[in-house]
Amino acid sequence: MKFFYQILFVLITGFTVLSCNSRTNINTDLKKELDAIMFADQAFRRQYDPTMSEKERRDIADSLNMDYDEMRKNLLGLMNKYDAENIKKIETIIAKYGYPGKSLVGEPTNRAAFLVIQHSDKISNYLPIVKIAAEKKELPFRSYASMLDRYLMGKEEEQIYGSQGLEMGGISIIWPIKDPANVNELRKKAGFSQTVEEYSKDLYGENFEYKIYTLDEVIKMFAGNVILE
Repeated sequence: MKFFYQILFVLITGFTVLSCNSRTNINTDLKKELDAIMFADQAFRRQYDPTMSEKERRDIADSLNMDYDEMRKNLLGLMNKYDAENIKKIETIIAKYGYPGKSLVGEPTNRAAFLVIQHSDKISNYLPIVKIAAEKKELPFRSYASMLDRYLMGKEEEQIYGSQGLEMGGISIIWPIKDPANVNELRKKAGFSQTVEEYSKDLYGENFEYKIYTLDEVIKMFAGNVILE
């Protein structure tokens, strides 16, 4: 919730607090474009948050100049439409600037391209670029870690940091982890603030119990279903 309203604040005021040393290096036009892209990326996903009030939901619709009732009727369709448009914009931006990181657009705008790529089918294309950005501290390393996990899950391989879950047919799990015994230490080094147990409850609710699964167990569990698209 806090991250979402940071984005909203940036869009409304056109201002992000930056250090004096970095302010002169910010591409303000690009930052403004990425803030708008990031807002749209998050707007429809936030509508699925059960903790949001109706007023907050309506404020999102107003910010996008959309009729609230019409938006609620077609959330998935709108989200897919904006995702398709946003990834094209991000690909154009990366082709021109490289990854638009902290030194170019400031924070939290440096996460905009990551979010859009994360929600696309282009992860394999841009994962190496995101890794370099993270290693140069242009992007939080945990963002790269999440993208790597999502990439591995997409290949039906074990994830590293336990950042990805799967929900299907009323069953929710944390996708199998390569080294579950040491995953929380890896998460800490990557910059995650929660253990995988704590994170899983944020993802699926306080009553969720984190369980360790193997790939074979998950494949059998969801046999007959398309696990990933």
